[in-house]
Amino acid sequence: MVRYANLFSQLIAVVNRQRFHELVYRHRSERYAKGYSSWDHFVAMLFCQLA
Repeated sequence: MVRYANLFSQLIAVVNRQRFHELVYRHRSERYAKGYSSWDHFVAMLFCQLA
């Protein structure tokens, strides 16, 4: 059982996911995406920067 959130989940919680999706829609960044969504890509790149 997890009693506290790790640092990575705390950083992800700071990002407003609804606002993120609004920006994705406005800039049409998922126009040619075939595998990962923009959110998945953001989370993966954030993890890579912190690892």
